[in-house]
Amino acid sequence: MLEIFKKMSNKKSFLSISIDKWIMLALAGVLLIVGTTVFPDNNKNKRKNENVVNVENKDNDNGYASVMEKQLKDILESVKGVGKVNVMITVEDNGKQIVLREQPYTKSSEVKQAKEGEEVISSDISQEDRVVLGAGENGDNSPYVISSKKPVIKGVAVVAQGGGNPVVVEKITNVIKSLFEVSVHKISVIEMKG
Repeated sequence: MLEIFKKMSNKKSFLSISIDKWIMLALAGVLLIVGTTVFPDNNKNKRKNENVVNVENKDNDNGYASVMEKQLKDILESVKGVGKVNVMITVEDNGKQIVLREQPYTKSSEVKQAKEGEEVISSDISQEDRVVLGAGENGDNSPYVISSKKPVIKGVAVVAQGGGNPVVVEKITNVIKSLFEVSVHKISVIEMKG
């Protein structure tokens, strides 16, 4: 390797840099590489990510739908011409909760001597992914929830005393569309018997 540097130093194409300077540049490069792998930036040791996960709802599966049904029933019964109402709401899921996740990693390097005085640098990086836990209501460890998303509503059925009147049906449909962002084809309004 020294012979290569000697041959290059004799040529004018390398700006006539002496062999000592080439060796110093090579050593500086090796030190720079070793220094960044042996002494990583401590601020990057823990990276935090937010991930959406399904977290079991502690209420029953229809908890959200039941609350919405009662509120919708109360609103619709207060509208002129609607009369008595029964409401059913179906949901696709229990909603989602965004929990805090951390992905700590460790990085280690080892410099080994190989043949002919060359150094070999080997690096090992390991990373894991885990949910950040916090103290729950009962003192148990539960995921640290950043935010929640409501369940997606699949359909709404309304049985109303005034469901035979097209004007009342339109009023009911408009209320449901504005409250739940549900398409018209997922809303059914029919007249109550007797």
